[in-house]
Amino acid sequence: MKKLVSILMVAILAFSCLSITAFADANSKISSAVTNVLEKVEDDFKVQIFITLYDVVDEDLVLQKTYEECGLTSETAKTKEEIDLYQKTYRNVKADMNEAHNKAVLEKMGIDDKDILFMSRLTPMIVLKATKAKVFELAQLEEVASIDLYKTPLFPQPDHLFEEIFLERYEGSIQSDTHDYDELYYHYDENGDIDWALIEQRSYNAPPWEYHRVFKGRVFMYGDDYPFSFRYGIYDVKADKFYDIINENFDYSKYDDLEEVFESFNFGYLIGDSDKDGVITVLDATLIQRYVAKLTDFNDQIIDYYDDSFAEAGFPKYISDFNCDGKRDILDATAIQKRIARVE
Repeated sequence: MKKLVSILMVAILAFSCLSITAFADANSKISSAVTNVLEKVEDDFKVQIFITLYDVVDEDLVLQKTYEECGLTSETAKTKEEIDLYQKTYRNVKADMNEAHNKAVLEKMGIDDKDILFMSRLTPMIVLKATKAKVFELAQLEEVASIDLYKTPLFPQPDHLFEEIFLERYEGSIQSDTHDYDELYYHYDENGDIDWALIEQRSYNAPPWEYHRVFKGRVFMYGDDYPFSFRYGIYDVKADKFYDIINENFDYSKYDDLEEVFESFNFGYLIGDSDKDGVITVLDATLIQRYVAKLTDFNDQIIDYYDDSFAEAGFPKYISDFNCDGKRDILDATAIQKRIARVE
């Protein structure tokens, strides 16, 4: 009898340990920003959260279906018409597969429609509102990779966020079913009317035609489509025009608060942020030094396809490639240390 009791106690203890470990793993998905907010709000208060799912879309299957639908591959598409057709087909196939996955996970989450703010068609990402208990419940799902606070800028937001007031103007210029479109921020003039809106469009580029560039110290990805070359732009209401703002020639001074609003979102990868914690510190330089000394390894490659032409054009291969020469080496670590010390 004593032996049976001992066995039961061991089994209960083992189950408890597994439960505690699973709970800890789930909680590790919740960012400190979300945790801090949850500690301050009532149990029935719904927090806006940004959920990243694990990406389960099989790239090989995407390429296979793309070939089945258009009869082209990245190797056989040579003319502009062929490349455009291949890109269009690739985007549709990948968007359909990703959207199906997101919808399946969303159904599993059991979220009321009114609490779903945005579901990406192109990326494994969902923005929604959830109570404290629901946040912890969502963290238990194996499909969920991370839960973060939905980042709004340092300026007050209108109630109609996500209503996409100017979407109709946008849809007339592109193939909108292969893009995600968000109106992120509205700016009001002295009369209380919207004078400009910050816009984000997201689209896929089929490999090897992936693009990126460094702008204002950040790496911006994807998008070579009108009206924005790298995802972000504005709609000028008075001029009735969209403007690409990831552009050295764009004059930010013409739009009140635009530069502050844009920077408050922290878009893109911060070049040199080796550990991807959102700030450049001596830890980023140290990580590169340890990598060079073969004491550690880490993956911060920005795009899969990269050749000498990218380096020649000054496009980085890695987030840690601070000097944008296509390598991560001691020169990057030194440049980061100088940046921190403000040494030219």
